[in-house]
Amino acid sequence: MRHIIDYIDHPFRGVGDLTMSSPFLDNSLTRSPTSSQAPQLLNNFRYTPQMDLYNKPDRIRISLSLPGVKMDDIVVEFEDETRVLSVSGETCSETDKDSVGLVINERQCGEFERRIRIPQGENIDPDGITAKLTNGVLEIVIPKIEGKPDPKKVSVDKE
Repeated sequence: MRHIIDYIDHPFRGVGDLTMSSPFLDNSLTRSPTSSQAPQLLNNFRYTPQMDLYNKPDRIRISLSLPGVKMDDIVVEFEDETRVLSVSGETCSETDKDSVGLVINERQCGEFERRIRIPQGENIDPDGITAKLTNGVLEIVIPKIEGKPDPKKVSVDKE
């Protein structure tokens, strides 16, 4: 009985522990919300597209399911400093948002976001990242660099 009460009081406890088994997942998305955050989370709901991630010797390949999403509605960004790749956008047209006469609503509409953290040990080429949308599947390829990346040179200017 005590376990049920704990679950009711903290339904998201442990979610982060289960999903953080991969170094590619961004833990900021799996933290348990507090009761004061719950209304804000409902108002700002974004769904998370399903993905497959392949870590191959020469590249990281990510496939995201984005059925019905147009290419122009997708934003793919890589933050070099945090090493986080984010895919965001919105799905469903304005006519789909009209709820008059809606009897069954199973399709996910609205904003979506998926964040993937690239572990520090992976030597990647951020400038070589490509993304292609085919038949509702967004495929992102992050090429890897052999060996250790060259240090960036900084020029020193004379005052």
